[in-house]
Amino acid sequence: MNKKQLIDAIGQLNDSVFAGTEAIDSASETRFAATESRGGMRKGRKVFLLAAAAVLLIGGTALAAPLLRGGTLKNEKEKVDGKEYNTFRYETDEDTRVSVSDIKGSVLAAMDEIPERVANASPTDSIMPETVIRRFNSVDEALSYIGYAKMFFPRLNYSYESIHTEVLGTKPDGSDQYVPGHILLQTTQKYTGVSELHFTVGATIRTDALPADSSVIRVDMYPSQTAYSTEEVTVNGRTFTVVRQKNESFDPGWEMMTEVYWQENGVSYLMSVPYTEADAECAEQLVNEWMSSFPQH
Repeated sequence: MNKKQLIDAIGQLNDSVFAGTEAIDSASETRFAATESRGGMRKGRKVFLLAAAAVLLIGGTALAAPLLRGGTLKNEKEKVDGKEYNTFRYETDEDTRVSVSDIKGSVLAAMDEIPERVANASPTDSIMPETVIRRFNSVDEALSYIGYAKMFFPRLNYSYESIHTEVLGTKPDGSDQYVPGHILLQTTQKYTGVSELHFTVGATIRTDALPADSSVIRVDMYPSQTAYSTEEVTVNGRTFTVVRQKNESFDPGWEMMTEVYWQENGVSYLMSVPYTEADAECAEQLVNEWMSSFPQH
């Protein structure tokens, strides 16, 4: 991934960006995007925003209160390096950026590190000097570091393998000071039961220090050989987008993934569970637990 792509999609970092630091566990391959504009997309990896096909009501009955929804998916075809991809853009009806003034954590002070990084940057660096990465021992520490009061982070009672943030600093027009532009909080956990599964949860914020057009909050691609299905699942008054995919270029049952997308209060959430065909039931249990972890609307 080059530096321009990172500007377009913080969170889609290859593990190479952690050169010189402790590498993220290999189970944490999924990256969480938050695009600045209608350009920029991940080539050849997993997509997690797709058109909804059906509505499944969990818990028996629909709620009387209006359901919360995130946005609308747009599907296109595109060729990259001679290969065909299904391209998906998730569009909202309103500006989903949050105000920098609503970010109260020590991440603001962390932006003071960027000028020195920029001054000492090398063209061969694998990560943009404007990106600040932190690792934490708990989710509470990470949330405190960010300091956005409306950032709810869903939690499941399984052991954490990694908790980290990736923040892309930017200079607002007319300013010489860096402030947070994209903020990503990502965790990897391990489920141990009938099966052992590693799943990733991420939450991304995009601030008003970035350009105004945020109607497209995520752009991603599926290789054409990847089969997928989608549905809308309503839990606690929220209608989540659930995507199940299988890469047919692998042996049957090897490359399967369920991903769940949600957006609320300027925060984009994603849960990703890779599994084999034999572990599909356990993966479904994890997905349902995660959606149910959001408070009642």
